[in-house]
Amino acid sequence: MGWVCYPWGQRGGAAGLRGRVPAHLPGETVIAGIGATHSELPARASQLDRVARAAGVEVWLTLSAGAQAGVIGDAVRAFAAFGTRALLLTRLDEAVSLGGTLSALATTGLPVAYVSSGQRIPEDLAPARAHQLVARAVYLARSADTSVGEELLVRRFGGVAHALG
Repeated sequence: MGWVCYPWGQRGGAAGLRGRVPAHLPGETVIAGIGATHSELPARASQLDRVARAAGVEVWLTLSAGAQAGVIGDAVRAFAAFGTRALLLTRLDEAVSLGGTLSALATTGLPVAYVSSGQRIPEDLAPARAHQLVARAVYLARSADTSVGEELLVRRFGGVAHALG
């Protein structure tokens, strides 16, 4: 399968993408990195949907593995209205945790088709494997220093416990 990447901002947004997508061969995958902020998601999703419908192509969402669970859920919901078929989960190498990401994705039902552990898209893309994602999440959770000492708990919640008691 061939891959072609178009960064949204560098290629003229929806208008630029609209002119490029139909020029590709059937079976070729066009990745459009939309680079949307949280507030821009609905508008970008709508623009991408119009381009995809005009070109007769599927929409797959690309998200960073390091994004917050709420942002991932919002992005998936914004694109779900436009028939998003699958997800490309990128930047696994930069994620300090995957639990929230995997939980958010599990609740959305959107399949993760490909993952990447590098900056080069599409060269670093690999087929997603559930057991590898879970193993990575467990590894990150075990290697993170998440222990909370009693002293910290007393400082943060001691006054609250005293007020309630």
